[in-house]
Parts: sequence; structure tokens; C-alpha cells
Amino acid sequence: MRRISFGARTYNASIGRFDGVDALASIARRFSPYVYSNNNPLRFVDPDGMASEDFAYSDGYGNLSVRNSTGSISVNGKVDVGDDDDKPKPQGIKQTQEQIVNIANSYDKSTKYAKKTSIDDFGINLNKCNKFVCDVLEKAGIDMPKPNGNWLKRILGLGSPITAGQWANPNYKIDGWEIVTTPQAGDIVALKGDFRNATGHVAIMISEREAMGASEFEVHKNDFGYSPHYFEHYPRNNGYVYRRYVGKSSFSFSEYYRNNPVH
Repeated sequence: MRRISFGARTYNASIGRFDGVDALASIARRFSPYVYSNNNPLRFVDPDGMASEDFAYSDGYGNLSVRNSTGSISVNGKVDVGDDDDKPKPQGIKQTQEQIVNIANSYDKSTKYAKKTSIDDFGINLNKCNKFVCDVLEKAGIDMPKPNGNWLKRILGLGSPITAGQWANPNYKIDGWEIVTTPQAGDIVALKGDFRNATGHVAIMISEREAMGASEFEVHKNDFGYSPHYFEHYPRNNGYVYRRYVGKSSFSFSEYYRNNPVH
């Protein structure tokens, strides 16, 4: 009988099952707590024996892709299961920061994120500053977490983007982003605000004194992130919070759900 240790549990290769009950079985109640990868190892992985992980993401153009330990599988029919040597190497941090600024600048005066528009789960009359930031970062090649919204979508990596209030909360940890005191181009700046329909405002620093962000009517640049005169318009704010991209660490959905249990 061959057993393989995954850390949290041991896997019995003879029967294709774990010997112990899944500690996070409550987040996938339709499956037996002994199954491996939801009985679908082509799509799911279970690196530590705690819970199956589905590396699914949307490219923003209606294409859903799933990445697992064997490569990348796209629902549009293209399948890539090549070796790591065949995959494009990630660009450096400085290049990523420059890309963030270039992409953000390309949206200047755009009405795509105005309140009158509808994008994905963001309907008409909703503020979309966090959606703008998330889209720019993902176009720059950063895989951003989607920690909000429907719990099933969150598991699939298809939840709603980090809110302005979460960006502005210095106690809220975002993988790959560290809080800094002096902003530079490519940083994210956020200001908390207790509004009825918003948690604050978040934008992208395009220089030390200017930011690009989505307002009610259009994306535009201003001195948000530099000038303190915005503070009086954001109730109970704690000042600007700046975050800088430093590269993502390894991420496990198991760890995420241990810290953020589903209710």
C-alpha cells in the first residue's frame, strides 16, 4: 500500500483517496471529504491536503482559463501543458511598475469606468475606481486576488476586486504589495471614506504628485495622493495609504480560507 504525505493528510495511491477527512470539507459539501481534487485532477490540485484549488481566471475579454500544476487549459479550446521552460518568464518589478503607469495613462479621459456604464459585475450607478485599478494591474501582468462577492466565485478566483476601503486599510494584507510612506510612479494610493455607497477612493500614482483614477464621469489624473485637501471630503479617513508591488509570494487557497472562513 503506497501512501504519500501532502502535509495535512496522507494520500492512499492504491485507492486514489486521502486517508483522513478534509479539514476544510465544509467549503465543498457536495464532495466526499476523502476525495482528491474534487474527483477532477485535470482541473483541480490539492498541494497540501487541506482543500482543492482551482486556478481559474478571466482575461477580461470573456475568456476563462484554468491553470494547474501541469500547465494552462483554456476553455476556448487551446490547451497548453508544456514544461515551465516553454512558459514566458515574468518581467522584473521595475518593468511591471512602468507598465502599470503606461496602461493607467492610456485610460486618461476614458468613460469606460464612469458610473453610467456597466462592466462585468459593476452595474450602472456604481463607483468603479477599484475595478479600474484591478483591470490596469491585471493588464500589467499581475494576478490580483478577488476576495469579495459570491463565495463560490471567490473560490474560483472570479470574485469582486479589492475595495478602496481594503486598499486604504493598513491592516489589510494584500499578497505582493507592501505599504510604503513615500509614493512613486506605479504605486497604489487609497483613502478611506465612510460613504453610503462607497468605502473610499483608490487610484494609481503616475508620478510622485499625480494619480490616475476613475471618477464619477471619467478616468483622469489629478493631485489625489499628494494634496491633503481631499481629506475633508472623505469622512473618518486615516490619511493616504500607499502600496508598492514587490512580487507575489506563493499563495494557497487553503491558507486563505483558514484566515477567511466561509460563513
